[in-house]
Amino acid sequence: MTLLTALTVGLGSSIAKGIFKVWLSDSPGLEHAASSMTDLVSSVTPSVLARRKLNRKFEVVAEDVASAIHEIIENEFPNLPLARKIVVANSVNDLIAYGITDYSEIVQSSLKPENLAQELISKNGRAYGNTGENFREQEKRLYVHLVSEASQMLIDLASSLPGFSEAVNSESLKKIDDIEDICKSILDEAKKIRTISDTGSDDDRKFESDYRRSVVRSNSNIQLFGVNGSESSKRYDLNVAYVALEMDMDVQGEKFDDEVTIEEALHRSNRLVIRGAAGAGKTTLLQWLSVNMASMSFADDMHKYNSYLPFFIRVRKYPNGEMPKLLNMVSDVSEFLGESMPKGWITKKLESGNAVVMIDGLDEISPKRRESFKKWVQNLIDLYPDNKYIVTMRPL
Repeated sequence: MTLLTALTVGLGSSIAKGIFKVWLSDSPGLEHAASSMTDLVSSVTPSVLARRKLNRKFEVVAEDVASAIHEIIENEFPNLPLARKIVVANSVNDLIAYGITDYSEIVQSSLKPENLAQELISKNGRAYGNTGENFREQEKRLYVHLVSEASQMLIDLASSLPGFSEAVNSESLKKIDDIEDICKSILDEAKKIRTISDTGSDDDRKFESDYRRSVVRSNSNIQLFGVNGSESSKRYDLNVAYVALEMDMDVQGEKFDDEVTIEEALHRSNRLVIRGAAGAGKTTLLQWLSVNMASMSFADDMHKYNSYLPFFIRVRKYPNGEMPKLLNMVSDVSEFLGESMPKGWITKKLESGNAVVMIDGLDEISPKRRESFKKWVQNLIDLYPDNKYIVTMRPL
């Protein structure tokens, strides 16, 4: 059996079924549904056409996921014997297939992939004999890597799909047709990030890829306030919601006659302070910059920023006098990711000059602390002067 075949019938299919279960976590018939995809689909919709479409689409998702994992294994673990690759992949397959018993918990707690991966290995792994401890060193690295990838795929793909009821109840079932394209787009984005990420050690490259994907995950949606409905209906895709802003600009007292876009402002200065009233879109602007840098999605004049790393500091997280530490630039995105950061990684990134440090909401701390925070920002700039820095605040 080839590795790709083993992945398609094994891990790829289990991840596809997991995506389906997360997507339908609140369906009343899902909890007691049988394990096959056909039975899962049959348990949640009476429409024969919808069942056929869903089965076909998730078969393709399983194949695409298997292909993506196959490429990761072959590129990053080329010297591991085929038989051992299959053994490790099958072990991870068992963990995904049997280790997650409550998919609704993943949705309700907004569980992050890093948390899910750790829980699978530490808690459920012991129950199924799959902690990876019995593998040789390289096999264990592959095992942890695949659990991480499976967790990211499962959550990222499921959270990007259209609402289930909307998909299966529309007359045209067009949104079911979109499932394949949505999943392929996310897998392609992850592949691009893996391919272009850090050229350093294996650990550094893996961590940068995970960090970029976590930034995208954390900032891709905006919350709509004053809207009735479920929590999921109040979240809106930033790529759809974002409208480019124009602003007045002055540099050291010299005011420009025309309004400029953020793209033009970044080209003109490495230090930006963006002032705007509440609701003007300052935070959304920084989210948009973070997502596009992290996903390497900028084109044309902004293309060079695809090689930059965004670091997003929300000042309101530090209300009690403490100043952010360098580690917080990562742990604020994901606590578990911060714990797994290779030693010296963030310092190397800042020293490289290929970072954009975004500090959001300087006005949100008390006036007596504001000067201290400004000094902290200035010290950061003095230590790492080659990066770009953006501070947002309301007019004082």
